[in-house]
Amino acid sequence: MLKCIGQAASEYKNVHLLKKGKKKLYRFDDIDISIVVEKTIDGEKVPLPVIIRKTNEKTVKEITQEIRDAQEEVVDEDTLLGLEKQEKLKKVFTKLPKFIRKIIYWRFGKNPLLLKDFSGTINLTSVGMFGDISG
Repeated sequence: MLKCIGQAASEYKNVHLLKKGKKKLYRFDDIDISIVVEKTIDGEKVPLPVIIRKTNEKTVKEITQEIRDAQEEVVDEDTLLGLEKQEKLKKVFTKLPKFIRKIIYWRFGKNPLLLKDFSGTINLTSVGMFGDISG
């Protein structure tokens, strides 16, 4: 799936644009796809985001290996603490008034290079992939 999406976005670059301001568009040659992988940490399944960089230049085998490596990567305590800190920030963020959240989204969304670094240029998710609830 990732290879097909990366190849299609590479061939049809207009579907792969990020907007900056009212008139400027960023077109990236590299297709960075963000996915969520499931890792087992202390016997508990945890979803963690992974960005597969330059997906359009990789083979299916290379993409699959990168996903497997991410799943098997040992997560240290610093990473878990970072996730705990992110969860606290998410809770605080969701309790902010709507207009403040909109300002933050707007500010973050104004910088395509920042978006690319933190979340890739394409996000692929699967509804109901984790937990006991079906999508």
